Amino acid sequence: MSRVFLLSTIVAFLVCSQVVEAGQVRTSKGWLKTVEKSDYEIFTAAKNISGESVVVQINTINGFETGAIDAKLAIVENPLEHFSVFVPEGACVWDGLNATIPHDENKKYKVSESSRLFSSKHNIPGGCKVAMNGGLFDTKTNNCLGNLISNGKVYQLPKVQNANFGLLKNGSFIVGYLGSDILGTDGDYTNEFAELIAGVGWIVRNGKLYVEQSFEIEEMKTQETGHGFPTIKSARTAIGFDRKGRMILLQVNGRSWQYGANLYTMARIMLEHGVINAINLDGGGSSSAVGSYFNLISHPSDSCDKNGRILDRSLALQLGFKKTGNRTDREHERLLKQQYSFNCERPIPTIICIHDSVENAETEEMSRNNTEKDADQRKPYHGFLST
Repeated sequence: MSRVFLLSTIVAFLVCSQVVEAGQVRTSKGWLKTVEKSDYEIFTAAKNISGESVVVQINTINGFETGAIDAKLAIVENPLEHFSVFVPEGACVWDGLNATIPHDENKKYKVSESSRLFSSKHNIPGGCKVAMNGGLFDTKTNNCLGNLISNGKVYQLPKVQNANFGLLKNGSFIVGYLGSDILGTDGDYTNEFAELIAGVGWIVRNGKLYVEQSFEIEEMKTQETGHGFPTIKSARTAIGFDRKGRMILLQVNGRSWQYGANLYTMARIMLEHGVINAINLDGGGSSSAVGSYFNLISHPSDSCDKNGRILDRSLALQLGFKKTGNRTDREHERLLKQQYSFNCERPIPTIICIHDSVENAETEEMSRNNTEKDADQRKPYHGFLST
C-alpha cells in the first residue's frame, strides 16, 4: 500500500513539475514566465554621419506637463558603432538562472566606474560620452536578470517575459519580447545580435503609449518595487529610438514613492520627443547618468556619507537604526541622516554606454552592412532579419 502511495505521489509530482515548468524558467527570483512566441519591432538605426565620432546631444528637462520633472535626455544621432551594453569584468559572472550563488561573486560598479573601465578596455579617452544604468538585477544575489548580450558575447538568455532593447549586426534596432523562436532551440538567431538588454515595461510601441498593455503580460517578479511599480513616482531610466533611427536615452531623477516619474510620464516624455519604441530599464536607486570624463550629471537617490558609503537597509540596521516613535530613536535617525546627507551612485552590474567608435571586426561588419542601405528607405519591418 505504501509503495502504491509513494509511486502515485512521484507521478503526481512529475506531472505537477511539468505543468509548473512549461513556459517558465527557474531563476534566483523563483519561477519566471518565459516568452512563448516572440513579439517585436525592428527599425533601421541611423548611419554613422561623422566618421569615428559619436554625435550626441544631452538636454536637461525641467518640468513636464504639470509635474516637477528633473531629467536628462540624450539624443544619439549616429548610434551604429557608438552604442554598447557594457558588462565590466566580474559582473554577471553567475547568470539569472542560478537560484543560489555566493553574493560576492557577482561584481557591481557605479556607472562612472564602469565608464572608466570601458575607457581603459577600449582605449577611449574620457570613456562614454553619456552612460546610464542598464538592466535589472537581483539585489540579494547580484544576479543579472533578463537577456544579456554585449558586443556579440552572450551572457545569458533566460527569455523571460519582459521587454528587450537590442542592436542587430545588420544595423537595426530590435525592441520587444524575445523567445526561443529567436534566441533558443526553436530558431537560433543569437549570432545576429550585437547588443541586447532587458528591462521591465515596453512603454512606447509604434508611436503610441503602451504601458498598460505591456504590464498585462509582463513578468513582474523581476522588479522589486511591488504592485504599484508602473504608477509610483521614482527615479527612472528608459531607452528607445525615433523615426530618424536616432537612439534616445532618458534618465529622470527621483526617490521611490516621493518624487520623480511613473512609467506613463516616462512614455509621454519619450513620445513628446518623437520616440516610436522604448522600454523601461532599471530605476530607483540604480538610476544614474554620467557624462564625458566620468562626471555624474544626475542626482542619485541613495544616501551616503562623505566617503561614498551608501546607507542601505542592512547598514542602517547595523548602525542601530530603528524606525520607532520614541525620542531616542528619532534622535538617532536625525544624526544618521545628518551623517549620511550626501547622494551617491548605486553600484550596478551593467550600463548603457554611448561612445566613440571601437575598432573591431564586428563593428566594421556592421558599418559595411549599414552603408549599403539607403537612408530614405528607413522604415519598420516585420519578420526577423527580413531585409
